[in-house]
Amino acid sequence: MYWPVDSANHTVLSAESELPLVESSVGRVLVCHAAEHSAHLSTLMNEVFRVLTAGGKALFIVPNRRGLWSSRTNNPFGFGHPYHIAQMRHRAELAGFTFIGASSALFYPPSDTRPVLRLSHQMERAGRMLLPYRGGYCWWKWRNNFMHLFLNPPPEAVLSCFPS
Repeated sequence: MYWPVDSANHTVLSAESELPLVESSVGRVLVCHAAEHSAHLSTLMNEVFRVLTAGGKALFIVPNRRGLWSSRTNNPFGFGHPYHIAQMRHRAELAGFTFIGASSALFYPPSDTRPVLRLSHQMERAGRMLLPYRGGYCWWKWRNNFMHLFLNPPPEAVLSCFPS
């Protein structure tokens, strides 16, 4: 993978367990539609935690288990493993992250018909007000709480962060 074409490369394709970055080298990480296809989500989260600087932030964008989009296979969110907000929060906290915030979007049903598409803006607005965590995908923002790992180390994080 090479992007952008006209300057230095800013992309990489790697295994989720071997990000080609040095420990504590990145202040921000965007994990967009990788968690739902991960065979080992805890490994991916531990690896993101490893490369983040202390206080660094990670943004995970994942299909919402409770959203309309993940229940249909006529769209990209209908594949992989969707997550509920409590599941993602639990997994991230096991890896040592501190929860910052969450939100959801894509409240209108997956459709390509004109009447539904015309109403999409109103449906998004209503969905955010009435059903804030029922959108097609959710995003979660986490902070690398490096000291938390030493004060309260979960066994899973200890094994993967400090291999023997």
